[in-house]
Amino acid sequence: MKPKPTTQYIHLTLLFLAASVCLAAAAPKNQESAEEIYERAMTVFKIDPEAAMSLFQKSAKLGHTESMLRIGHCFETGTGTASNPKTAVQWYKKSVEAGNPAALVQIGSLYESDNKKFPPDYAEAIDWYEQAVTNTASLKACAGLARIYAACPDPAFHNGPKALLYATVLAKKEPDNPESFDLLAAAYMRNLEFANALKAASKAILLSPLDEAADRRARRETYENGVPFPAVATDEWIQEAAELQSMWAMLKLADAYNDPLAERHNPELARLWYEKAAENGDLQAQVQLGTMCYHGIGGDVNFEKAFWCFSEAAQADVAEAYAPLARMYVGGKGVRSDFKLAKEWYQRAVDAGEKNGIQNEFSAIRQLDKLQDAPTADALYEAGRLLEKNGDAKADGTKMTYSMLTSRIYSYYWVAAELGSTDAMRAVTEMHFYGPRYFVREGLLDKKSGGLAVNYAKALEWYEELARKGIHLPEYARAKEGHLQELAARRAKYQKTGRK
Repeated sequence: MKPKPTTQYIHLTLLFLAASVCLAAAAPKNQESAEEIYERAMTVFKIDPEAAMSLFQKSAKLGHTESMLRIGHCFETGTGTASNPKTAVQWYKKSVEAGNPAALVQIGSLYESDNKKFPPDYAEAIDWYEQAVTNTASLKACAGLARIYAACPDPAFHNGPKALLYATVLAKKEPDNPESFDLLAAAYMRNLEFANALKAASKAILLSPLDEAADRRARRETYENGVPFPAVATDEWIQEAAELQSMWAMLKLADAYNDPLAERHNPELARLWYEKAAENGDLQAQVQLGTMCYHGIGGDVNFEKAFWCFSEAAQADVAEAYAPLARMYVGGKGVRSDFKLAKEWYQRAVDAGEKNGIQNEFSAIRQLDKLQDAPTADALYEAGRLLEKNGDAKADGTKMTYSMLTSRIYSYYWVAAELGSTDAMRAVTEMHFYGPRYFVREGLLDKKSGGLAVNYAKALEWYEELARKGIHLPEYARAKEGHLQELAARRAKYQKTGRK
């Protein structure tokens, strides 16, 4: 027979049960909610971002979307943790999946930015920005879309109409923001509306703080020349812009057609577009057009036009025109031969730093300028032949160095060639083609002995000049191949090092 519980036992049992119920009821009240943890984390964040990260993560595990967004921001900016854009995107996406559309624009921004750890992906950026515009009407996302379609570095993503759509909305929503009108101007340029681009750029200048106005004025000046921002564009845009008189596009088109390594190499079209740009006053185009007219590239030889082009550019202090103009005075092409003026223009070219490729020519003119009478082409050629045959002795009986002999012979031949001697043209051609092997074609000479260096570009010029006179030499094909190989090698070096 069990003993009956005493009154005291019953009271103790009831007290224990009551305490257990109270403790059970009090437990949820003492446990922090995700929002409370987040608020505490934000307080800690102001003092110690690194310590706050664990609290944000704790809140995020409880489903707090703002904590997820904050963690993404920390990884994006490297605040309280190491910078990691990929991890930032993952947290932003978690926030979106948990129902926070505010992270959409952050994801788009990361995909748009050019970060070494996270290369840009404009297709992804466009997708996330479009979601942000649809779900939140975000002006930041609207600006991002306008920026990509109008001004991203990859022209494959440029789209004038779409850029203008988003930039127009932005300008209406933010009528006092100069950056909105920057985008509107860029969008108008990409949409080939140059006049409207200038108006929008002017509006941006008016809205600018003083310290930003100068940069905006400079950009407006580039728009006046038909240059988009940034200065990259598709071939289709360049073609259309050139037809609308964009100076930048005309030159880009001409340069593309003038590139012998390009598939679209077309000297006739290159000359056409250089001429259009030159007629509109572009000095660099005048130099290029003068070169093509001088050498008969993309059309007939036209010395008169070449002389006009070089003269106009040289008088405007374009250094690249000095040496070509001097050369015209040497040969009397398009103008009367005048060694004195040739020497002056060569000197200006040297003084301006244009030394590449003109040292031998300048040296020749300085030597022959001392002569009392103007020499004839035939007399100069014969003087060169005589020197080549037996003229290695100086007046005092000592022999000239190989370098000195080569320079003297070249001087006679080159001026004779410029004055029209075909025999001299052939000699100059071969001196450039064979270089140090000119005198000993079948053997090898020590490069330290001097002499001209091989120059396929100059050799090719003279081969083509001879061809126009009906003289075709077998080395022409090898000179052309060598020239193209040199061009390709220089271009590869430039692309690798960023230097010409």
